[in-house]
Amino acid sequence: MEQMNFKANDLAEDIGFRSRVTEISGKKRKLSLDMIYKINKEMQISTEILVQEYKKRYV
Repeated sequence: MEQMNFKANDLAEDIGFRSRVTEISGKKRKLSLDMIYKINKEMQISTEILVQEYKKRYV
C-alpha cells in the first residue's frame, strides 16, 4: 500500500471502515474474498499477492 502511495483512507473507501484497514494492516484480521476482489479491482493489486498466507500477530 505504501509503495503505491495509498493511504488507509483510500483502502477504507474500498473495503469498509478504517478500523478494519488497521486490523488488516496489523495482521490481526485476514482479507475476505470480497475484500480481495475489491482491492484487486480498484488498486490493481494481483490476487496472487492478496491471497498469500501470513503469520497472524497475537497481542
